[in-house]
Amino acid sequence: MQGIIAKPTIEVQFNALSVNAFFVPLLLIPLTLTMGLVFYRKPISAMAGMILLMQLSFGFIFLGQQVIIDWLWLIAVILLFNWALFIYVLRYISMRCCLVK
Repeated sequence: MQGIIAKPTIEVQFNALSVNAFFVPLLLIPLTLTMGLVFYRKPISAMAGMILLMQLSFGFIFLGQQVIIDWLWLIAVILLFNWALFIYVLRYISMRCCLVK
């Protein structure tokens, strides 16, 4: 791609984002919302839980590179599981107490 000239002496190169990781926000949104629902009065616990969860997931990814997996199916299953877990937790909490106070 051709560079964009901002000033006569500065040339800026624009590189488009790779689409290899387009699914990451779709995987993380329900996880963060679930942690926010479970630890709604303890934001530090929610952050610590997400950090621990990300460390475990990265560990499994790096350890599991020897196994040949169809990544598309794995991502689809994890995506469905994450959204199902979020809906289950949301329903459980909303049935126990009022969400608006």
